Amino acid sequence: MSIHVLARMQGHSSNFIYMGDSQHPPTYLGANRPAGRLPEVKFRILGPVEVCRDTRPIPVAGAQQRALLALMLLNVGQVVPYWDLVDELWPLRGDRVRRNTVHAQITRLRHTISQHFRDVAIYSRSSGYMIEADPNEIDSVVFHQLRRQAGALVEKDPYKAVSLFQQALALWRGTALQDACTGARCRAAAARLDEARVLVQEQMTELYLIHGDPRSIVDDLRELVSLYPLRETLIEQLMKALHLSGRRVEAVTTYLESRRHFQEELGADPSPALQQTYLQILKD
Repeated sequence: MSIHVLARMQGHSSNFIYMGDSQHPPTYLGANRPAGRLPEVKFRILGPVEVCRDTRPIPVAGAQQRALLALMLLNVGQVVPYWDLVDELWPLRGDRVRRNTVHAQITRLRHTISQHFRDVAIYSRSSGYMIEADPNEIDSVVFHQLRRQAGALVEKDPYKAVSLFQQALALWRGTALQDACTGARCRAAAARLDEARVLVQEQMTELYLIHGDPRSIVDDLRELVSLYPLRETLIEQLMKALHLSGRRVEAVTTYLESRRHFQEELGADPSPALQQTYLQILKD
């Protein structure tokens, strides 16, 4: 299932186009004027785990090596304890894994990295392993930086905020750590990153509702709600977009369907805030 989002920001000459689904999150596809050059990164974990040189992917063979790399990148500049690595890669037989088994995987990964980069190194420490690299060359770090910068500009300069949100979303190539979630730590990190991505989507949608044409995002919000049926922010944004587009009956229906879903799945009604939005639409 794909999502095509086209928002024409009033008074702004560029179109901002996003496309995504649960496996392929919204990505910048093109614009009359690009929002800005994306930073080149060496390490990508917002999707399949990749190492890149001059934008060309360098193969990292095997899910275990990708998981090792991902864990160290998530903790760049810090020692990842040996037993954390063991638990991640061999959760069912951790106490039977010898240290030289882990070291062999690290050696292979170190060889892959050292072949291409002189300024990146993987170090052995008494308690574990660490990677030394420029954090600004890791896509997840850049994503959070752009997200924070955009959030700070939402009120002051919403069009610049759109540009930065756009660049942040463009770093995504699929679900986080897509081919490296071998254990609980990577799965938890992937869930946190994916949650941050959806929050950016919600912030972008709020700007569309305020500064753009709400009719242009109704269909896309429907698909987002179908992907995240219990996210009240997306439900409320869909209701508002429908109402602002002159589709009041559909906005009311959206709430009633969501309330039924909440009752079936959670045994509870939506929050008072969502109920208030529903009542306000009824009054208008």
